Amino acid sequence: MQLLTLSQLRHHLKHRLQSLLAITGVALGVAVVDAVDITHHSAKQYIQRTQQQITGHASHRIVGVSNSLSERLYADLRRKLSSKYADIHFTPILTLKVTSPQHTKKDWIILGIDPISNTALTRFGVRGHSSFDSRLITQHNSVLISARTAQQLSIDVGDQMTLYNQNQPLTVSVADVFGETTDAVNQQLIVMDIGNAQAALNRHGQLSRIDVYIPDQKPHLLREITALLPDNTQLLANDQLLAGQLSLLDSFGFNLSILSILALLVGGFLIYITVRFSMLQRTPSLSRLRILGVSQRQLRYTLIREALCLSALGILIGLPLSWLLSASLTPISQRTLAVVYSLTTHSSVQFFHWPIHIKTALLATTTTLISYYLSYQSIQRLPLSHAIARFQADSEQGKRSYLQQILTAGLLTCSAWLVLRLPPSVMTLDGQQGLIVSYVGSALLVLAALCLIPTVLHNAYRPTLTLAQRLFGVIGSIAIRDSQRQRSRVLLAIFTLSLAVAATNGIAIMIDSFRFSVNQWLDTRLNAELYIHVQRPYRNQPKPLAAVVEQLQQHTSVNCLSYSHTSHTLLDNKKLILKAVSLPTCRNTSLPLIDQDSNTAIKRFNSGEILISEALARHQQLQIDDTLSLQTEYGKQAFRIAGIVREYSAEHGRIIIHRKHYQHWWRDTSLTHIGIHLHTPSEKQRLMTRLKQQLSDKPQLRILDTSAVRNAVMVVFNQTFASTKVLRLIVLLIAIIAIISTLVIYQLQQRQQLLTLRSLGVTIGELRLLFVIQACLIGSCAGLLAMPIGWLIAWALVVIINPAAFGWTLELINDPTIYGSGFIVALLAGLLGALYPCLSANRSLSLMEPGRE
Repeated sequence: MQLLTLSQLRHHLKHRLQSLLAITGVALGVAVVDAVDITHHSAKQYIQRTQQQITGHASHRIVGVSNSLSERLYADLRRKLSSKYADIHFTPILTLKVTSPQHTKKDWIILGIDPISNTALTRFGVRGHSSFDSRLITQHNSVLISARTAQQLSIDVGDQMTLYNQNQPLTVSVADVFGETTDAVNQQLIVMDIGNAQAALNRHGQLSRIDVYIPDQKPHLLREITALLPDNTQLLANDQLLAGQLSLLDSFGFNLSILSILALLVGGFLIYITVRFSMLQRTPSLSRLRILGVSQRQLRYTLIREALCLSALGILIGLPLSWLLSASLTPISQRTLAVVYSLTTHSSVQFFHWPIHIKTALLATTTTLISYYLSYQSIQRLPLSHAIARFQADSEQGKRSYLQQILTAGLLTCSAWLVLRLPPSVMTLDGQQGLIVSYVGSALLVLAALCLIPTVLHNAYRPTLTLAQRLFGVIGSIAIRDSQRQRSRVLLAIFTLSLAVAATNGIAIMIDSFRFSVNQWLDTRLNAELYIHVQRPYRNQPKPLAAVVEQLQQHTSVNCLSYSHTSHTLLDNKKLILKAVSLPTCRNTSLPLIDQDSNTAIKRFNSGEILISEALARHQQLQIDDTLSLQTEYGKQAFRIAGIVREYSAEHGRIIIHRKHYQHWWRDTSLTHIGIHLHTPSEKQRLMTRLKQQLSDKPQLRILDTSAVRNAVMVVFNQTFASTKVLRLIVLLIAIIAIISTLVIYQLQQRQQLLTLRSLGVTIGELRLLFVIQACLIGSCAGLLAMPIGWLIAWALVVIINPAAFGWTLELINDPTIYGSGFIVALLAGLLGALYPCLSANRSLSLMEPGRE
C-alpha cells in the first residue's frame, strides 16, 4: 500500500499542472457555493437580529387593523390576565418613522417602549449607567441609539440631535448607546420611553402594537387573549411574521444557490476532464500493478484516498476564496435589503457558520469522488492484456449510440412534463416545495437538451471538416479530425462552456423580460404627469391638504386629479399592502389585468369590489369572483374579487380598493399620493416649478416627476440583480479555465503526435494555428448550442420558476443581441483558452526530450 501511495505522489509531482487544474476546479466550485450560502445566511441573520431587537422575547403581537391601538386595551389585558397568569407578559410598543436632515437625510425608526415593563431594555444590551432607566423616563425626550450610529455621526452620551416628524422638529438627547461599533444592528433604530414618545410625536393614548410573551407549553392562553380582543385587532405569531418577511429573501437566495450549484457543476467538468486524463496517463502503470498482484480493491481504495486528498486541498483553498467573494457579495445583497425592507445595514459577513462549510465540503468531495469513479470505471473493465494498448491507441475510439441519446432526451422531456404537471397544491409559495419542483422540471428539460449535443455535433462533423479544409488547408483538416478523435474530451469542454454561456444568456433574457414587464406595468400605474407625495401621513389628515387640492384645481393646465392612500393589512400573518385608489375621471384608465376585460373590471371595482395582485392570487389560490375576508373597523368583511392585476412591487401581495369604499370600511380619509393629470404633457415643467414655489412652506409634501419615479424604480431593479452579474462572470471564468485545461491536457497527451508533426516540417506557428482552430471550434460550437439551450433556460425561468418563486408572470422577450453577445463571449473564451498552449508551444514542443512536461 505504501508503494501505491508513493506511485501516486510521484505521478502528481511529475504532472503538477494537471493536479493544479483539478484542485482549481474544486476550489472555485467551493468558493462560489460557499460564498452564496454565506451571503444569504448573513442577510437572514441580520433581519432576524433586527426583528429580535424590535420584538425582544415576545412570542406574539397584538396589532390593529390600521396599525393603531388604544392604550386602554393594554391596560385591560394587564388587569384581566397578568394578575391571573404570572407567565404572560405584555409590552406596549409605539413605532414611527422620522427624518434627520442634518444627519445624512435618512429615515429613522423611533421605537417607544416601557423601560420598566419586563426588562424591555435587555434586548439592546445597554451599557453604562445604573440610573439609565430613570433618566430615560424622567428626562425630556431622552433616547437610546446604537454605538455604531453614534460613531458614524460623532455623537456621544449627552449630545442632542434634531429629528423631524411631519415637518415638526423634535430635539432629542442621547441618554446612552447600545451594542458595539462592530455590531450588525439596525442603525435606523432610536429607542425612547413610550410616554415621552407619545407626547413628542403627538400620539397620545395610541400604540402601534402590544408585544405578548406566552410560554410554548401553554397554547390555551392564546384563546383567552383572543377572547378579550376587539373585532378590529388580531393576535399574530412573531415567528410566522418573520417567516413571511423572509420568504422573498429565501426565494431570491434559492435562485442564487442554483446558480452557485451550476458553478460547482462547471467546476466538476473541470475536475472530470483532469482526472479522466490522469487515469488514461496512468493506465499502463495501473495495469502493470494489477499484473504484479495489486487487487482491484486496493487500487480502488488508493484512488479514493487520492480523491479525498485532492478535494481537501481544493476545500482549503476554496474557503478563503469564498470569504473574499462573500465580502464582495454581502454589500450588494445588503443594498438590496435596504431597498426591499427599508433597512440601513452594516456590511458584516457571518462567515464562521460551520453547517454551511460542511455542506459545501460534502458537495465538493462528492463531486470529486464521482469524477474519480466515472474515470476509473472506463478502465477497470478492460482486460489487463489490452489496457496498455488502449492508452497508446487512445481510448476514445468507441462508438456511441446516438439513438440511445435521443431516447434519453425524450425520456427526460416526458419526465419534466410530468413533474411540471403536478397539481397546483404542490406548486405553492409556502416554503420552497413548489420552487424545488419547478427547478427539478426545468433541470430535466435542460438535461434533455444537453443529451442531444453529441448527436448534433456528430451530424455537424462533415460540414465543419469541409469548411476547415477550405479555410486552413491541411492544418484545418488535422485540427478537426483530431478533435473528432478526442471527442469525449472536446465534448466535455463544449458541455462546460455551452452550459455556462446558456445560463448567462438565460438569466440575461429573464432580466430583460423582467425589465420589459416592469416598464409596461409602470406605464399603467404611473399614468399621471406629476404626483404629490404626502410623507408619513397622519390618519384622517386631509384637512391640511384641502387648500392644496383647491390650488391644484385652479391651475388651468390641470385636467383632473386622482387620489390614493397606501396602508397595510394582515392576511395569514403576512403584511399586505392595501391601496385605496380613486381613478382619474378625465381619461380612460387601463389596469394591468391578467386575461380580463378592463372596462368590466373597472365597473365592478367602482361598485365596491377589490382587485388583488397576481402574487396574492397564487399564494391564496384565489380567482376572479372569489371572496377575500379582510379585517375592517367594523369587523371582518368579505370582498368579492373583481380582477387580478400584475404587480411587481409587493412581495406578499397587494389589495386595491376604491377610495370611497376604503373610507367607509376603514374610517380613514388619509392621502398618500395626489396624481396630477395635465391637458398637455408640455406644461409639466412649468407647473412643477410653480408648485414647488407654492408648496415651499409644506416640506411634508413632495413633488414627484413621473419620469424621475420611473428612473428610481429601474435603479432599484438593477440593484436587485447586481449579485447575479457577479456570479455569471464567475461561472464563465470557471468555464474558460475548463477550456484551458482541455487544450493543455490535449497538448500534454498528444505530445508525441505533435512532435511527429514538428519533425515532418510543421512549424510552431502552424501548431499554434491548430490550437486556435480547435479553440474556435469549441467556442463556436458552444456559442451556437448555447442559443437554444439559453432560450430554454430563459423560458423555464420566466414561465416556470419566477411564478413559483415570486408569484409574478413575465412576458418572455427575445433580444437577438443577447444571443449574439453570448456567441462572441463563447468564441472569445475559446480563444482565451488557446492562449496558454500557444505561448508554451515553443518550449514544450521542441524536438528535444519528448517526454518532458
